[in-house]
Formats: sequence, C-alpha cells, structure tokens
Amino acid sequence: MPADLWETVFIDGRATLRPRRETVASDWDRWLKYAYRIRALTCIDPLGGSNPVLKDAYRTLTREAPEDYLVPRLEHLSWCHRQIAYSPFIDIFINPHIKSIDLDGQVDHGHLFDSLGQHCPSLTSVVVQGVNAASSEVERRRLSTFICSLTSVEVLDVRTMDFSMLTHLDRPPTLKTLRTSLPASLSFADVPDGTMFSQLRSTTITLAGRTIPILTSFVRTWNNPQLKSFELLVRDCRALQQIEELYQVLSTHCSHEHLAFFKVTLIQWKHTTVAAHPGHFFRPLFRFTHLRIVEFHVPAGYTLDDATILDMATAWPFLEQLALGSSTSHSPKCTLLGLYFLSQRCPLLEALEITLDASSVPQLSADSAGAARQDKLNLIHVWFSPISDASAVAKFMLTLFRNLKEIVTELHYW
Repeated sequence: MPADLWETVFIDGRATLRPRRETVASDWDRWLKYAYRIRALTCIDPLGGSNPVLKDAYRTLTREAPEDYLVPRLEHLSWCHRQIAYSPFIDIFINPHIKSIDLDGQVDHGHLFDSLGQHCPSLTSVVVQGVNAASSEVERRRLSTFICSLTSVEVLDVRTMDFSMLTHLDRPPTLKTLRTSLPASLSFADVPDGTMFSQLRSTTITLAGRTIPILTSFVRTWNNPQLKSFELLVRDCRALQQIEELYQVLSTHCSHEHLAFFKVTLIQWKHTTVAAHPGHFFRPLFRFTHLRIVEFHVPAGYTLDDATILDMATAWPFLEQLALGSSTSHSPKCTLLGLYFLSQRCPLLEALEITLDASSVPQLSADSAGAARQDKLNLIHVWFSPISDASAVAKFMLTLFRNLKEIVTELHYW
C-alpha cells in the first residue's frame, strides 16, 4: 500500500507499522493488483498479543477492504495468534479456495467451525491445536461436527478424537496423514478388524500408557494401509507389556514393504518404577524390511542381546538411522559384537544410538577384519555404555566404520 499510509514505530524494541491516516479507495489499487498472487499467509503477533497497532491494522482491513475476499486466491492460512481477541479478524482471510488451514493459535471455535467447512469446500489439510481432551464438551462437540463436515481431508492434526470423527474420516477413505491423541473413552468393539483407513500413509499418536490397548484396537481396524511413517508418544509407560501386543498388531495390519520411519517414545510417569524394554518385543517389527529410520526412546533401557541385534540388522538392511536411546543408566546385555553385525548388514547406516557393554573388546578374525568396512556411519551415541579400554574400543570401531567421526557419551555427566 502507499508509503505515506504507514509509519514505522517500535514496540518493545520490535519494528511495526502504524497507520498515519484514514485509507481511501486508491490506497487499495496496488493491493488488488498483487493480492491474487498470494497463495500462503501466516498471521502472527510477534509481541504475543500486546500489540494494539496490529489490531488497528486488522480493523482497517476488516472495515475498508474493497473486495469480498481480502486475499482472493489464498490456499493456505496459518493462524498463530495466542489471544482470542484476534479471532474475529480471521474471517477476512477465509475464502473458497483455501485447501489448508492451521489453527495454531486461539480462535472462537464455535464461530469458526460453524461455517468453515461450508465456506472452504476444498479443505484437504486441517490443523487444530486449541481443542483437546481437557476442553469443554461443547468445544469438543463443535470440533467433531466440523471434522465430520469435511469431505476430502487428507491431512488431519487434532489434539483429541472421538468415534464419530474416525468413522467419518473413513468415508470415503481419503485420509493419508493423522496426528492426534486418543482418549480413554474410545471403543472399537463394534468395528470389524481390517476394514478402515486403507489410504493411511502417516500417523502420529499421543497416549497415556493406560490407553495403549485403545491404540491397539484402533490399529486392528486398519485395512493393510501402505503406511510409510508411524510415530508414538506414550506419556505414562507403566503398562510396558502392552506395547508388545501393539507391535504385533501393527505387523499384522500394515503393509510390510512401505514403512520407512518408525519412532516410539516412552516417558516415565513421575517416580514410578519402569521395567527395561525387552529385546524380544522388537521381533514383530522385523517384518517391516524397508525401514530406514528407527527410533526408540525408553526410560529404563533395554534387555537386548547380540543375537537380537544380529536379527535386527538382518531384518533392516536399509537402515540409515537407528536410535535405541535411554535416559537412565542400565546394564546392557549387547556387546561390541553387535556393532560388527550392524557394520556387516547395514551398509547405509549413518547414525547410531545404543547402550552396549564395552568392557571387553572382541577379537575379530583376519577375514572379518579384512572384509569391506562400512563407510557411511559417522556418529555413534553410546549413552551410558561401560568401557574399560578406550583405545582398544576406538580401534575396534574404526576397524568396522572407516568414516566414523564422532562418539558421544553421557557418562561425563555422572
């Protein structure tokens, strides 16, 4: 818009614009020329809501914009305002061409959800951060009604879910990416196994530990999707035994040839005692033979021996990153021999996190030592691995990994 319309002022050290005068019709000429080119817009207050000038600017746009839609061809809108006082201004950006909306900030959901599905029939990607399991029943019901009004959504990121939303998303099966948290109230007792979400390609699920069986029941309903990415965060992992059944069900109800990214993070609940993650739990996942990035982060370590490492390396020959992280020290069962198995069977491995017993260094045969060495690995994070002879361990590692550049350990904190 014309330069004489605005002046630059500083609020808390940040430059912002303030109108010098009232707008006139000619002030919009340049805007109308360029507005049709704008496809993506992010609305945010860098001052966190303490910027009255920005609200004045929004009021000006709301009151005086000469077109029905301020940005007529907008396709992606990201609304990041943290104060609900900005909520009414979102209307000036809503138009029928919007395909993707990200509600990362506060908004009057009742006002917006009632009309958004109708005004934006082409929505394929929806992110809603402001409604979760702790929200009022009214807000959760409005969210559910809104999601159930969508006809072609492919990407959905919401903080809570109910049964009507899930069943709607499978009719027709367009959903490809799902990021959500499953509440304890969900039940799939009336859904036949293997009948839903055949088009699902990526999922990120957040749970409390007691609701792992709900996720397991949900996965049982999947109709062999060609899943490429699976990520799980469990905030209370006291029920660790339930995770094995989840792995088994995943291996039964997902295509084995497509999964490339797999991540599980288990967080200890306050001061409760958590058992180590048994190594045999991994075995159902060995069916996913095209995994490239595998990350497990558990609080109490692993009971993982060299034989399981050998089977793991054999099952996942395309690994590029393998992380078996643990936030506490534990007595590992696997040894440096596990590194040998990985070096021989995972030629693409670039980064490795593992706790192993490095108190003794195995002797490699002449044939083994002379075999072609792995040349991709450049980083090993050994966490709390016990070690006796650092020089011998370093020599052993460099025998296996010719381009190893960095070894990280947590022992220096103890």
